[in-house]
Amino acid sequence: MNHTESFGRLLCSIGSDVKTLAQLLHQKDNLCSILLEHIRLPENQPSLEPAFSLIVSLARDLSEDFYPFLSKFSKVIFSIVLTSKDTEVIEKGFKCYAYLLKYLRRCVSKNLPKQLKLFAPLLDPKRKSYVVIFACEAFEVVTGKYSKDHPKAFLKYVFNILLEKNSEV
Repeated sequence: MNHTESFGRLLCSIGSDVKTLAQLLHQKDNLCSILLEHIRLPENQPSLEPAFSLIVSLARDLSEDFYPFLSKFSKVIFSIVLTSKDTEVIEKGFKCYAYLLKYLRRCVSKNLPKQLKLFAPLLDPKRKSYVVIFACEAFEVVTGKYSKDHPKAFLKYVFNILLEKNSEV
């Protein structure tokens, strides 16, 4: 258990009144808001690892009900891993993202173009190579199966994103 002051504040914010799945479903908006706000704040970096674990647990428990929050969490996680100098934070961030994709694989596969577009900036050649590698490993959770089942559609999505990027330059 993490005993940092920032994690203690997170636990206080979450409270102790969520004990059942029904309560979790009822409180999902509030819980996601609290977790997003917590991981956004730089002073909470010492408690990012347990916060990432809570996010993954929430996604696992809520399953498809977590999907509407995936883009918000992805953007914040990407921001953290792209600005952090701590390789452990970067690794934990991508691990969190990979688990989110694993638990939401069906939802993500149904809307793969949106997720690919959100994910594409991580593949920028100007990024550090380990960031690109972590990103690819995380996203492979979804694209591996999808690209095997729908190779033409997958390639079309990827090429469309590449064409959009080239037209921006």
